[in-house]
Amino acid sequence: MYQTRIDELSKQFSQNYIDSIHTTGNMIFKHAIRQDLIKTNPTYGFVMPKKHVTVGDIEEDEVKGKFLELNELKTFLRITKEQGLYLDYLCFATLAYTGMRLGEMLALKWTDLDLTKKTIRITKTYHNPNNKSTGYQLLTLKTKKSIRTIMIDDGLVALFKAHKREQMELKMKQRLVYEDQDFIFAENIGHPRVILDILIHPFSLKLGQA
Repeated sequence: MYQTRIDELSKQFSQNYIDSIHTTGNMIFKHAIRQDLIKTNPTYGFVMPKKHVTVGDIEEDEVKGKFLELNELKTFLRITKEQGLYLDYLCFATLAYTGMRLGEMLALKWTDLDLTKKTIRITKTYHNPNNKSTGYQLLTLKTKKSIRTIMIDDGLVALFKAHKREQMELKMKQRLVYEDQDFIFAENIGHPRVILDILIHPFSLKLGQA
């Protein structure tokens, strides 16, 4: 069933997009095995369908592969806001309106954010090869040019202010176990959010609806 579905999707979407769907699907099933929800990984033995690529496909992918159309972005964010998990909407809104990388976002601390000047200072990135809540590292960026300050709009400022209030309430409720390291995108006990948790929800909805 998995092979058949990916074969069908490969006729509609670019190779890069199919690769991302398969990569995420594989992560989802591995996570399900760790949670004892399934016994075997449905992606085992999967063969990536080959697609004849034309010059037009390449040119189109170079544009479409990098950006969502405005209406697509609005729809995605609306669904994320209505159906997403805790922090989903803030995560994707931040990524969409700043252009920062996922690892850079997860490494952000409140000291990197200036709500008065409406800026975010990016100096580090989050690295977690095993996707465990305590197995992460904060690494320096690859080049000095990667260190930058990003301006944010009033809408994003409002989202961060609301999140900060919610996080303060959560810290009080979880004060016996909360390990406060000042992370903006922190899970219930203070560790940075795991990348897998961010990816699973929207992509599982996509696979489920398909």
